[in-house]
Amino acid sequence: MLSKNGYLLVLGERNIETLGFFSLIDDLSYLHSTHAVYVRDERDFFRRQPCFREDVSFSAIVCISANIFFPEWFNTFLFLQRKTLGRILIYINDESYVCDGKKRLISRVAHADCILYSTMPVNSLRFALVDALNGRIRNDHACHLSLRELSIIDGYIKGVKAPAQSVLLNVNVKTIYQHRKNCANKLGLKSLKDLTRM
Repeated sequence: MLSKNGYLLVLGERNIETLGFFSLIDDLSYLHSTHAVYVRDERDFFRRQPCFREDVSFSAIVCISANIFFPEWFNTFLFLQRKTLGRILIYINDESYVCDGKKRLISRVAHADCILYSTMPVNSLRFALVDALNGRIRNDHACHLSLRELSIIDGYIKGVKAPAQSVLLNVNVKTIYQHRKNCANKLGLKSLKDLTRM
């Protein structure tokens, strides 16, 4: 079980669609003596990151809604997946937000049991949340991306050019292109450009 100083990070915007799910999170977090911390987006998370120190355990839920920029969301998901040691759930407000390409990509990095839909019965959502709060979820189905590959994807999504990224990572430009190709292969994409088109 997460200790009293444990956190449940919820990445997503509070709106009418997530109201019931977020209320369920609040109730269960209180019962498990865990702090639910809500952040709107990646920038909000990094602004509040000091509370997520290395010595504090936390699980995460990332929500997909209509107004997200998917490549940025996906990049944050990959970062949190590593940071939480796989204790992460995905909540999808409406399946129509997720096209076939996004579904395939998500299935490469997340186990089906870790994906929640608003159409699921409340008890199923409750059980998944309790598992998250107790640290019992383990999303290790993911294709294994190294820290270097995560930084390559992060730079690509943020628009960092290959020469600049090679200087930042102190490697040859050809190595950057090879890493990008390897990342795309692991994610089941032709190239990382496909990720930015989603």
